[in-house]
Amino acid sequence: MTLVEVQARLIERGTSVGIGTVHRFFVRHGITRKKKTGHAIEQDRPDVLRQRQHWFDNQLDLEPERLVFIEETWTATNMTRSHGRCPKGERLRMGFPHGHRKTTTLAHDRHDRADGARRSDQRRLVRSLCGAGSGA
Repeated sequence: MTLVEVQARLIERGTSVGIGTVHRFFVRHGITRKKKTGHAIEQDRPDVLRQRQHWFDNQLDLEPERLVFIEETWTATNMTRSHGRCPKGERLRMGFPHGHRKTTTLAHDRHDRADGARRSDQRRLVRSLCGAGSGA
């Protein structure tokens, strides 16, 4: 949030302060403006947390020679704010909602050799493009 937005929220709640007061508060408490480190907000859902914990607990049972890695990247969330405020020395982590923007996804599957990259304008197609879930 910008200083003006913090000031507006305080005014909405009945506290009239100047921007300088808001700035001095942040300085006094060591809260600085910094770039966010984004993570998917889905990671915070209880069902996803359980699935992630299950995955971590069972990794030792995996057979490395049978693993297939799917490397994936995409472009989006360009309208999400890149900066916020938090205590000095701490990383700012905030979730970025996926939204309905057009997204370009790049995926690459690999096990013992590179099979080539695939491109899709829809993330949900990546699973089928890489053969995931097909028993391959």
